[in-house]
Amino acid sequence: MGSKSGIRSWIGVQLAALGIELLIGMAVNLWVQIPARHPGTDDAHYLSGLWVGIVWVLRHGGILVATHILLALALWLSSIGIFAAAARSGSWRLGLWTLIGWVGITGAGFNGGSFVNYGLNLSSFLMTVGLVVAVAGYLIAWGGGGR
Repeated sequence: MGSKSGIRSWIGVQLAALGIELLIGMAVNLWVQIPARHPGTDDAHYLSGLWVGIVWVLRHGGILVATHILLALALWLSSIGIFAAAARSGSWRLGLWTLIGWVGITGAGFNGGSFVNYGLNLSSFLMTVGLVVAVAGYLIAWGGGGR
């Protein structure tokens, strides 16, 4: 999927999935209670604690939070593919805006993991900021900002 129109189609799917992810995340925020203490919260190393906390919540948090996390992972992997295809397309603008999409999704993911382990409202807010950054980047790329 290296043509610009093919990449834009992929971005359209990514945007729709980001909208679904936002709605699922809102439902998680309203109806899922993650305990303040669980495996991963006491880990001395951020990244290993993040991994342990996410695996724990996938196993014990219920279907809603598991769906949110798995869709987030799929979005992140897709963002890598979109950026790689955009970089190969020869359009530096398309590459730039899809890179911004990846940065937004990556930031949202790290803050989601931080929210799981530390429960800080700031992490929840920054997760949403990451989503907005990703949507902005993809909307510009999708709308022709990659010419």
